[in-house]
Amino acid sequence: MLSTLALYVLLPVLLAAAYVLWTFLLLLVRQARSPLRHLAGPPSPSFFMGNLREMHDQENTDLVARWEAAYGSTFVYRGFIGGCRLMTTDPVAIAHILGHAYDYPKPDFVRDALASMAAGHEGLLVVEGEDHRRQSPAFASSHIKSLSPIFWQKAVEHHPSFLLIFAFSRQLRDIWLDLARTQGPAAAPPD
Repeated sequence: MLSTLALYVLLPVLLAAAYVLWTFLLLLVRQARSPLRHLAGPPSPSFFMGNLREMHDQENTDLVARWEAAYGSTFVYRGFIGGCRLMTTDPVAIAHILGHAYDYPKPDFVRDALASMAAGHEGLLVVEGEDHRRQSPAFASSHIKSLSPIFWQKAVEHHPSFLLIFAFSRQLRDIWLDLARTQGPAAAPPD
């Protein structure tokens, strides 16, 4: 009786562990065979996290600019478990990618991040292929051009409001700077 119960409990656990291990090994093999591994890029400080910690902490640094200066406008940095991630700052390459978006689908993790920040998994930023083609006529350049007069009309209509907002933000900045001068660096405005 106990051995049968142990079999029913242990077998699914072993199968799940084998599946996870097999998936992990396939991931390692795929990454080891990636053609991107031959491109230049920054060294990875961690096998598990790659350069992701540096990328996450780059908000107030010039990390990508330093990498671009060292490795050129197209380089590879490392992602989770040593995965190669291609990055380009070349305007011609970016224009090509954006102009041929159907040939360069977004990775799942990018789609999931956009879905959580924007319009969900059915929004224009997230969908791919035929679903995107069906949704995107409203955003065709001819349609956007037809909306230009409306945007200009609203901009002219709200021009005084914009001036007030800019003047107010300039006054706030002046107040912050005055406080910083009188209180020292502890009161400096956040950037």
